[in-house]
Amino acid sequence: METIRAVAIIARAESAGMDGARCPGAAALHKRSDKMGHAAAHAIILASANGLNPESDRATQIRLSAAIDRQVAGRASTQSTAGPVARAIIADLYLQEAAAQRLEFLGSQDPLRHVSNPASARDSGSHRAHEILNRNSISPQQVFEGATVDDLQAIAAGRYHQIKADRTRHAVASVLHLSEAQVKLPTMRVPPIETGTQAPVAAPSFPSATFSSGPRVQQPVAAFGRRGLER
Repeated sequence: METIRAVAIIARAESAGMDGARCPGAAALHKRSDKMGHAAAHAIILASANGLNPESDRATQIRLSAAIDRQVAGRASTQSTAGPVARAIIADLYLQEAAAQRLEFLGSQDPLRHVSNPASARDSGSHRAHEILNRNSISPQQVFEGATVDDLQAIAAGRYHQIKADRTRHAVASVLHLSEAQVKLPTMRVPPIETGTQAPVAAPSFPSATFSSGPRVQQPVAAFGRRGLER
């Protein structure tokens, strides 16, 4: 099962009130890398809690998929527990979101804008992604300083292997703690713009929950996101 399909299945399960870590999408990721299904489910819960609608927003699904593939390539989930891997996925996701905001600020366009959900919380005027990264000790400015529009497009699309400038590529690897192999990993291409398509409508949100083998407890989960959700 391809990663983006697995992400969509997990997100829809969570949105429907089921345990995403136990659905077929998580099982498929688990087969690729031990415990990755749990880490991905945790990351998807965080993305949903922060208004990125992973159950219906194709742009969010693509960015999460790229971040998950890089963690699979690094075998991160076999070397750590699900929590730190989920936070690494979310850091990657929000660096991509921050690059998209930077492009909008420069008068360019998010390469995934045509597949994003307008209801998702990515208002460029609020610099939301930058704020979330900075509050979690990750500096997007370190990456974007001197970056070309083409490199920002590559980052915003989750396609780090297309970054041309050595300085920008090394900065991405540094702030996200990625290996050279992870940065150079080819990821899903940007879907073409189709005439007459419409962004998906957001599904009703479902309270975020922890993942575990026991009963699901509704409580804040994450070091990322809105202040009310941080620990």
